[in-house]
Amino acid sequence: MRSFLCCSLLVLFSLTQADRCPAGSIDYGDGAECVLPINSNSQFPVAQQICNLIGGQVIQIQNYFENVLASSQIQQMLGGAPSYIGVVKNSSGAWTYADGSPLIYMNWKAGHPLDNATCAVLNGQDFSWYSAQCTDTNPFICTFPDQRCPSGWVLNSQLKSCYLFSQTDLANPLIYNYTGAEMICQYMGGHLTSIHSSDEEAFLRSSIKTNWTGIDCGLLQAVIGLKCSSYNYYWSDGTAFNFDLTEGHCNYVWGIQNDKNCPDYKKTWDYWDSAHQFLRFICKQPINDSQTRKIALLAKLGKSIQKHN
Repeated sequence: MRSFLCCSLLVLFSLTQADRCPAGSIDYGDGAECVLPINSNSQFPVAQQICNLIGGQVIQIQNYFENVLASSQIQQMLGGAPSYIGVVKNSSGAWTYADGSPLIYMNWKAGHPLDNATCAVLNGQDFSWYSAQCTDTNPFICTFPDQRCPSGWVLNSQLKSCYLFSQTDLANPLIYNYTGAEMICQYMGGHLTSIHSSDEEAFLRSSIKTNWTGIDCGLLQAVIGLKCSSYNYYWSDGTAFNFDLTEGHCNYVWGIQNDKNCPDYKKTWDYWDSAHQFLRFICKQPINDSQTRKIALLAKLGKSIQKHN
């Protein structure tokens, strides 16, 4: 039964959506962290330093699910080689996670840990932990938070952008005009969203879909970053105006909505005078791809890291 469950989970992991994490890594399962196998034989202190480079740590396995996930990555990406995990023996002789916190999950092979060992490796074939010396050279697995978008923002990797959809408490609603919403977006590192394709427009509308009743449709809309002066259209983020659902109107601000209780809710952008107030707004900023570049660099380094250990 256990082998069947393990195989089923391995299939599940192989189908995990890759775009939740930077290329080369996979989603940890909760959407909060990513897993990156590093195929470079390194001593444990070096493995820690490499994981730190991408804002992470050597994986600290905390349950059976995570143990199977890590084992699947060892099988798929590291050829099944025993790989370092973030488990060490401290100066008092107790086994802990590498950050010093107590173990809440263990899966030691029978006879392990050995008395003279100081680190732990995970065997991808039998999913068991084996004790080892921290000076041994092994592949390893990093975990790290996806830092391409700030916390609370929504990543769309195809559009290479992060989006923030303001939340509305209908019991105590806040309302925004264009200027106020743009200031909030700038404070958080972005601008009111620009829209450059039908795909992006569809993504935004699906993300703001509601089924609210009893609310004025004009107030319900989410303000976007478009303005117009003398029929010169421009986005607040400075990007090109190359997609148009304005119906030729100018000297206005625009909002979008997706609520079946409002007429024509998915056809065009609705135009309003500059003082119009909205219940919602959408911010946008480019993906922070520095973490992705670091991961790509680590993949290229490969065994060159090992040569300099």
